[in-house]
Amino acid sequence: VRERQEPWSQVYECSSLRQYRKLIMRVDMTPRRDGFVVVHSAVKEAPIERATVDTTDFAAYTSSSGLIVQCSNCRRTRREGGGETWDWVPQLVAAPRRNLSHGLCPSCDVLYYGVRTPGNR
Repeated sequence: VRERQEPWSQVYECSSLRQYRKLIMRVDMTPRRDGFVVVHSAVKEAPIERATVDTTDFAAYTSSSGLIVQCSNCRRTRREGGGETWDWVPQLVAAPRRNLSHGLCPSCDVLYYGVRTPGNR
């Protein structure tokens, strides 16, 4: 923003266990150009409509090394052995586990990088 002298914005998801939230963050310079103004605004809010998986057995999400991979943006969880299947698992959002690791699901990968990045599952 300072370098280009123009506002910047980013749409992002910040959902809770039961509420889907899509927000936009806008960053601009102050009128005297000596600071920044950051505004977060709601784009959409709705009850969670994603398919949910009701399980207490996380074996389907645990890799051979013992890790569960969750998208660092949308918090969906990668299903092991299921190709590129990422599920919304409310229990892991409500109570994250110690063996939780983070990555980017294919949808968020495209959102942030425009194309699938090599080596990112």
